[in-house]
Amino acid sequence: MPKKSWTCAASGCDYKAQGNASFNCVLKHCLKCKFFISSNPELYCEALQASSDGSLGAQLMQLQSKNSTSKLEQHVGSPKLEGPKGKVQSNELNTDEFHSAGSKRKKEEMKQFKIKVDHIIMHLICVCGHVPHILDTPEWKELMTRLNSKYKPSSSNSFADDYIP
Repeated sequence: MPKKSWTCAASGCDYKAQGNASFNCVLKHCLKCKFFISSNPELYCEALQASSDGSLGAQLMQLQSKNSTSKLEQHVGSPKLEGPKGKVQSNELNTDEFHSAGSKRKKEEMKQFKIKVDHIIMHLICVCGHVPHILDTPEWKELMTRLNSKYKPSSSNSFADDYIP
């Protein structure tokens, strides 16, 4: 069975890659390909926009905007403490909804934390000229675990393929 591969659609470009044409791989090539830029300027602009929309910085801005909106909603529309069918429970309080909301909030906070940390790591790699493969070393993983045991570090492939243009 032959291996899957894909080639650049731009005329004059002889780029060929093994594997499936994943969005991130194609996007990364489109942004670097001088043939693609000159032969498909509209598509290049779309690729550039897609790249910036998916960047860690853009994700951080979305999270900050989302946080300020949710804080406003918390103050404006506070939930009422009522039991089933709107009746106030006198002896018992069903805490399932509170536990569910708390775990959902913690999951969202951890997601935000991961994006913020990955953004800082991306800056460290790009500004200081480090190789992304440092992120796969046991020493790096030990450092991250020591700093926050709940944080699961992203792989070097995530940085090389998804985060770093």
